[in-house]
Amino acid sequence: MTNQLAVETALVDGVGHIRLNRPAVYNALNCEMLGAIDRGVRELAGECGSILIAAAGPHFSVGADLREVTQAIDDPGKLRSHLAQFHQVAETISSCAVPVVVAAQGYLLAGGLELALAGDILVVADDALIGDQHIGVGLIPGGGGSQRLPRAIGDRRSRALQLTGDQISGKQAVEWGLAYVSVPAAKLLAHAMELASRLATQSADAMKLMKQLAEVAESESLRVGLSAELDAVVAHVASQETAQQLLGFINRPRSIPASSAPERDVRN
Repeated sequence: MTNQLAVETALVDGVGHIRLNRPAVYNALNCEMLGAIDRGVRELAGECGSILIAAAGPHFSVGADLREVTQAIDDPGKLRSHLAQFHQVAETISSCAVPVVVAAQGYLLAGGLELALAGDILVVADDALIGDQHIGVGLIPGGGGSQRLPRAIGDRRSRALQLTGDQISGKQAVEWGLAYVSVPAAKLLAHAMELASRLATQSADAMKLMKQLAEVAESESLRVGLSAELDAVVAHVASQETAQQLLGFINRPRSIPASSAPERDVRN
């Protein structure tokens, strides 16, 4: 890792690593961390093929550092600035040109969940505890959760999680479509790193366009989205890099696996 601060960053074999590093306070997100995450994503995006966001300690994050929130109670301008910073970090992650994988263990709550929702692929521990939790302290989501969570799991489930403060497990998060896959906690980081490494070898242009089209799908009508897809595919296939990849695929050596070769009739 390049530093030993509240957020650690590194570039390893084409994968950018960002690690939340305040385990003593369950990686509660303060302004320092948010700024470091934002800078880390921006700096790494131009040097890597994918980014992995993970966390030190037994928990990913319990959300915003409420000590900072209470310091802004009597200063609406300061509070707005703090929340705007959270929104900016989420937008930086969401609009990042390379895919962002989030690996979460233990508590994935409130602002921690909001941060994870901004990523492209969420990998969780089987026994992770995932929820909104704002209602528990009389608050409402302020980091994008009121908008991103319904888009991830549907309106009814989102309302239920936010109104009750209930938690779901990592396995249930996969069933609901919130997470891509869940694995035993001991295997979480290795699985997420393998996934991020695999993404880093894919076509950067194709993945960037897929992310852009996914954003169109979230904000526009089907008709607009299909038109955007058509334009993007035509332009992408016409590019020299894509043409070379297609020709390479078509002209690749082919072999028939032994198991699929037709059986010879050896009878006399």
